Amino acid sequence: MKFKAMETVQIKIINPKAKKLLSGMEDLKLISINADNLFPLTNTQKKSIAISRKQIKKGDFKDHEMVMRSARQWIKEK
Repeated sequence: MKFKAMETVQIKIINPKAKKLLSGMEDLKLISINADNLFPLTNTQKKSIAISRKQIKKGDFKDHEMVMRSARQWIKEK
């Protein structure tokens, strides 16, 4: 059996059932899913993400509503 050259495509899953089907196809070795290469990051970006994750685990962040309140207050003062 002869196979064509491998093609790489990017897809957007819009139905959760499709993800299950794709996983099944990967299990059957019909496709290969590599989510790591969807958004290539520089080392600087990877370090920044790692720092952010540590901050989140420590609770060192502000939620959306808190940021919006601060922004509204800052705008009023201008």
